[in-house]
Amino acid sequence: MDKDALYESLVEQYHADIFRYLRWMLGDATLAEDLTQDTYVRAWKYLDKLEDPNKAKAWLYQIARNEIGRKFERKYHPTVSLDDVGDPMDGAATPDAVLGHEQLVSAVESLDPLYRDPLLLQLIAGLDGNEIAQVMGIERATVTTRIFRAKRKVQALCVR
Repeated sequence: MDKDALYESLVEQYHADIFRYLRWMLGDATLAEDLTQDTYVRAWKYLDKLEDPNKAKAWLYQIARNEIGRKFERKYHPTVSLDDVGDPMDGAATPDAVLGHEQLVSAVESLDPLYRDPLLLQLIAGLDGNEIAQVMGIERATVTTRIFRAKRKVQALCVR
């Protein structure tokens, strides 16, 4: 596949997913769209370095994550308000369900980025453990441990 066709394929397949991930991480649609574009500009620039097109999804998420770091000049993501992304219950929820959603959002937001990042990469981006390890530059076993701990911390916070 030539470079143009591969790039078009990546944009078509993953643009919405990359945007959604950045939206959740940043809590700002405009900034997420800007960084989505920055992600694809950088992907185009370094497309020849993508050795295995089957690993393109994780490669793009790694670029997106790095773009957040470049934007804020730090190694972790800023705290985001997941409420800004929208309520998945579409307004038809009972008061108890809304309270549960708010409690869940608050619990996820309160996680240290060490645990929040791999959890969101799994739940929002849909990456598997190997892809998350590649994106974060850590071992697969570390990803599994961090996700396990993140889920336990969220569960403990929601049971209170």
